[in-house]
Amino acid sequence: MRGARRLAPFGICAERRGIVAVRISEVQLGEPQEHAFLDGRTVQCKFYRERDGTYHLSLSFPSGNNLDLPRGIDSSELLDCPRIFVLESARSERVIFLGGEFAFWVSRDGVELDSMSIFREWGLEEYYDTEFFSSDTTTYFIYELGVLALEEDLRVLWHRYKLINDFFRGMEDGFLKFARDHDHFWLMNSADGSGYTAPES
Repeated sequence: MRGARRLAPFGICAERRGIVAVRISEVQLGEPQEHAFLDGRTVQCKFYRERDGTYHLSLSFPSGNNLDLPRGIDSSELLDCPRIFVLESARSERVIFLGGEFAFWVSRDGVELDSMSIFREWGLEEYYDTEFFSSDTTTYFIYELGVLALEEDLRVLWHRYKLINDFFRGMEDGFLKFARDHDHFWLMNSADGSGYTAPES
């Protein structure tokens, strides 16, 4: 996980004035793993693979609830094993499970509340790239084909497409800065995701 502030690896809290805003945890799934939520409740996480080759996330909660989240795994070819990210906030009763082609909002006792498709595509695993970046009250999930901006309570602020060859270079005057093919820079407005080409310097 790469990712002012970039979030250092892993299981990290983005903090503002000493208060935890969003905690981002990487869960590696080479074997089943138990993840502990902020409130102490837990979930068992594992993945399975369908006949079509897609990776799915299986969650088991102490409440007895079980969830299967289709295509919810980061199966990048650059990883030693599949993984997911769990995003939590003290300001939300929901958590986000993020990794594959969908983001899932789930309660801590195992009820699926919402989901959304992102621009990540199965079949492009060699290009999967994940980075998190925190600025003020917003957390940005920056990946190979898009940027998803989340508020402190884990609601979606905006979601925008970008190209695989757009590489994140940091924040500049309220804009996310990207380099296309390493030498052409452009900016994305952190407030709404609108973008424009940066002027030549």
